[in-house]
Amino acid sequence: MKEKRRAIRVLTLVFAIAMLNLGDLFMTLQYRDINMMVESNTVAAGLVYHSSPWPLIFYKIGSVGFALSVFVQLRKKKLVEVVAFSMVIIFSILIFVWQNYMDAIDDISNDKDGGHSMIQQMKGE
Repeated sequence: MKEKRRAIRVLTLVFAIAMLNLGDLFMTLQYRDINMMVESNTVAAGLVYHSSPWPLIFYKIGSVGFALSVFVQLRKKKLVEVVAFSMVIIFSILIFVWQNYMDAIDDISNDKDGGHSMIQQMKGE
């Protein structure tokens, strides 16, 4: 019974991880054309700035899909539950980072000089 409850919790966490990653992918695709965006994932960085979004979409779905399939296969293990819960926390933090990024872009786009003074301040000029 204990393993069955853990399996249900892990499957719920897998669903949450999938949804958070789809949100991250959507926001990455929305903001990839803005010159101020810097992709911190070194593998995905080359794909973000590719002319077509498809390589990035396939990479994200493939890598996350593989990880989640491992979680599903091992869903009755305590370690998998801990790792999946940790991933939900990490990806939730990432969503908050995206929110701050979107707020900063809004501030720049609403600035009278098109954000040039804010960009100069960020660069230390």
